[in-house]
Amino acid sequence: MNLRFLFFLLVILISACSTKPSRLELALQKAGKNRTELEKVINKYSEDPIDSLKRRSVIFLIENMDGYFSYEGKSMSDYKNYFKCLRHSNQTPETILDSISNLYGFFDLNKSKKLYDLETVDSTFLVENIELAFTAWKNFPWSKNYSFGEFCEYILPYRVENESLSDWRKLLYNEYYPLVKSLKSKDPIEVAMILRDSAISRNGVPRFTMTRPANYPSLDVLTSRSLAGTCDDLAQFSMALFRTFGIVCSKDFIPLQGAENFGHSWVFLKNHKQEFFHTDFFDPIIYITETVGNRTIMKTKVYRRKFSKNWEDIEMLKNELDFIPSEFQEGGLRFEDVTPLYSNNLTDLNMTNKDLYEKISFSQSKIAFLCAPAWLDWKPIAWTKIDEDGNASFKNIDAGSLLRVAQMDGETLKFISAPFFIHKQNRSKIFFNGIGEKENISLYSKFNLDRDRWAQDRIIGGIIEAANNRTFEKADTLYIFKKRPFRLSTEVICNSSPNKYKYIRYKGAPGTHCNIAEIAFFSNDKRLSGKVIGQPGSWNNNESFNYTAAMDGSTLTAYDFNQPDGGWVGLELSENSEITKVQLTPRNYDNYIKPDNDYELFVDSPHGWKSFGRKKARADSLVFQNVPYNALLYLKNHTYGRDERVFYIENGIQVFK
Repeated sequence: MNLRFLFFLLVILISACSTKPSRLELALQKAGKNRTELEKVINKYSEDPIDSLKRRSVIFLIENMDGYFSYEGKSMSDYKNYFKCLRHSNQTPETILDSISNLYGFFDLNKSKKLYDLETVDSTFLVENIELAFTAWKNFPWSKNYSFGEFCEYILPYRVENESLSDWRKLLYNEYYPLVKSLKSKDPIEVAMILRDSAISRNGVPRFTMTRPANYPSLDVLTSRSLAGTCDDLAQFSMALFRTFGIVCSKDFIPLQGAENFGHSWVFLKNHKQEFFHTDFFDPIIYITETVGNRTIMKTKVYRRKFSKNWEDIEMLKNELDFIPSEFQEGGLRFEDVTPLYSNNLTDLNMTNKDLYEKISFSQSKIAFLCAPAWLDWKPIAWTKIDEDGNASFKNIDAGSLLRVAQMDGETLKFISAPFFIHKQNRSKIFFNGIGEKENISLYSKFNLDRDRWAQDRIIGGIIEAANNRTFEKADTLYIFKKRPFRLSTEVICNSSPNKYKYIRYKGAPGTHCNIAEIAFFSNDKRLSGKVIGQPGSWNNNESFNYTAAMDGSTLTAYDFNQPDGGWVGLELSENSEITKVQLTPRNYDNYIKPDNDYELFVDSPHGWKSFGRKKARADSLVFQNVPYNALLYLKNHTYGRDERVFYIENGIQVFK
């Protein structure tokens, strides 16, 4: 008997020693002195069986709370004024930010104190959020079809990322409840539309800008009510508003867009029929179809932010890697893959040994990362476990964007494939190896000009007219622009005419507002001068857009007439002259090659970017000789500017990816 008893006692002791603490216990241990506050909430909802779901909810929050934090400090408070000024000022975001910086000094996140939720969130705050979340979920007719799991991830959370905490749920409930209290609708989208329209009527049309204080964290909900800032900032308020009233929603995001160096985010919503909708930039809420912008936009992956951690993924990455890229570290690994919902070119990517520089070595790890370019860097946007044959398969890829596969080598990425993209139609992989032949290339820009297309197209149909009277009565047409310009300075030869003229002008095509950045007139090689004349009037009565901007010598300013038709700008010449040619610059985002700027060309290699040469532009183009054929390239402007993007040469033309 004694031996049997000792045996069972030993088994119990061994089992007890080998059992890992639960996720809840680990979180409570990390809470330190704040453990008692968190346990108060657990105990509160443990007393009555009717509160069993609330008890499960608080455990869900605490188990996943580790990794969430916010910042506190004077600089954080001061720079909230930037977002408020965006709403109330007509000045440009850059001007506003400069003014704030002059007033408070540059924003410095390092001067702010980091507050970890586990150590600081108190019982009163948690209980209030839980009670209000349950009230919305249980009481509103449009919320009753959501599951408990959906409630926990997309209604219950008191925060989204690392914004400063506040009593947003109570404040928004009190502010907007009178609007919805009598609604009987079972459709949460109908309710969301009402809430959105009301928010805009109270706060104004959203003001979007990419300009933001460097390193400023996620915007807190109460400040985000100004409806001004980046796509993330605008999403912050809409999520809080919808969740306050029991509507399942969250932030869907592209980690990196194709042909861009940054990502994008918006808010998804789910109705009572399990159908998905979205609002982008707090625009009208629409059903997600094949034609919505976030399906047609270039991308590789789309993820959905959730409150809970990806526990299985975290465990696998920890077991396989000594160092995990920041994009997939434990605190931020809280998203699910929703690429199929937003893909028109969905496919799986299978990388075999023949697609790689060399056979995969398992001495490094069994994890492969799918990377996308951002400036002179590659960022991991997805990962997979390599199979026993050395193949790496990535599921649910939206074809078309530039990619590359890498493994971790210590704390850095080691490329194991050349850059490539998946052909949208035949799904083949198009690689850029840069091996073999050489070619001479001409470059006209450092960044994708797709954003400039509208301005380039506004040149088509523009007319060069000359006359000897100021009213241009019976004017001679010397040139009609029939093609979209593709460079900073487009030079055209005017129709041969022996006539000499006193007045010369560029007249914008109908519907173009005469948008033009610069215009210059020549007689042979002599640039003509005289009194600048034109049609007065500028967009929004902004004098910087008056006709004189087209002849101020700057390609960054532009004439923007206040009417679609009738705009023109020209010269009253100092003496009658023959007009032989014209130079024109379209309105632009300053990404063309510019004379006297210092540029450096980089060529991709298995070990990263290699400099191919540095030179100063003498005109609006650059020529490089003996560049590796079929190579991925990058042109850096050392003089100024930030927008730059990888590209390749196809039929002599730059193609940005």
